[in-house]
Amino acid sequence: MRPIHSFFIANKIALFIPAVIFMQILLSLFIGYRDLSIGSDTYRYAEYYQALKDCLTLCGEHEVGFQIFGYIFAYTGQTSASYFFGISLFIFLMLNLVSLKFVTMFNITYEQNRDYFLLLLLIFFICLLSPFFVSAHINAIRQGIASFFVYLSLFFFINLSFG
Repeated sequence: MRPIHSFFIANKIALFIPAVIFMQILLSLFIGYRDLSIGSDTYRYAEYYQALKDCLTLCGEHEVGFQIFGYIFAYTGQTSASYFFGISLFIFLMLNLVSLKFVTMFNITYEQNRDYFLLLLLIFFICLLSPFFVSAHINAIRQGIASFFVYLSLFFFINLSFG
């Protein structure tokens, strides 16, 4: 028979993860289907995506990973709103990875610390409310995506150096 404490932890995980994923999908829908006049670069990214969709070739204008991401959406014939929705979901995925890596970097697990989910939520909402994170969804899309890779590589370097 499982201890009562582990039963409550399992229920927290079962409720926490779907709630966060639902919230991220909902926010990504609002971000992806926004008007193209919101943000100074949104229209240019939409034009870039439309050109990519029309010719289905990589133009070399942006980073290779970003071009391949756009090419996948363009090849499937998605709208620019779906493209922005996909970018937003990818940014949220990267935020999740960075948050989990940050928490696990300090060897914090939900078995050891009952505030594990609170810490994850705190990191998530601090990022969500930061001006850079908002800008990463609207104007500085490529830089916003790249910043999460920088964070992950920094955490990897810290683990190699001190771990």
